[in-house]
Amino acid sequence: MSFLGEHFEADARNMSPEELRRRVLLRKQREFRMEAEIVAERQDGNVTALAASATILASQVELKEFSAELEVLDVATIKAITQNNKILQRLYRERDVMLENAHTLEDGTRAFKSVDGERVFDEHGNQLSADVVDPDEILDHLPKAETYLELVDKIDRHEAIADRLSTYQEKLDAAHERVDSGEMTKQELEEYRTTLQSDMPLEIRRQLPDYDPANEKILKTDFTASSNPPQLSAADMAIDPSMVPSV
Repeated sequence: MSFLGEHFEADARNMSPEELRRRVLLRKQREFRMEAEIVAERQDGNVTALAASATILASQVELKEFSAELEVLDVATIKAITQNNKILQRLYRERDVMLENAHTLEDGTRAFKSVDGERVFDEHGNQLSADVVDPDEILDHLPKAETYLELVDKIDRHEAIADRLSTYQEKLDAAHERVDSGEMTKQELEEYRTTLQSDMPLEIRRQLPDYDPANEKILKTDFTASSNPPQLSAADMAIDPSMVPSV
């Protein structure tokens, strides 16, 4: 038993029960405060270590390796954007032809009759009442509503793809800027690498050299959602030189 313990035990023999309880409570409170201070010091040390790791700059070797990874993603992104733009341009042309050949109302609205001949829709997909146009007024050989609306849906999907690809390209540009600044930390590099992998659209992933379709799970993407997706020719697959960033 320590000297303090012996001293406390000796004093305890002469204390009233109330004073003894008060002394015991004070002793426990002091022990609790000491333990809390020890824990706080350990936590402060961990935070300091973490902050220090966040300020360690990436080495030139690490930056060079990451730059090579970004260049691979650049090429895959440009290929995906080029292909999607080719598809969009083709869909736009098909839409223009259908609008040109559609039944036109006096106010310029294009009207498309359904296959069953009972409903009529305008170019925005709104159904028109018989008071506006009688289905029988529209010749049967003109473009049908189902065909036109399916085309519009494809355009919407590929425009959404274009937005996702553009957003991803902006993330790549931001990563390039940080590498070029020479101020990228090790932690920041890993965060960029993780984000670029997790946020990568499938259309870009499919363009990577190591992409293996066998590893692809059940997917329903905008490129394969329809039963008759637009077919790409060799010209469609070519990369537009104007989209390749200058070095």
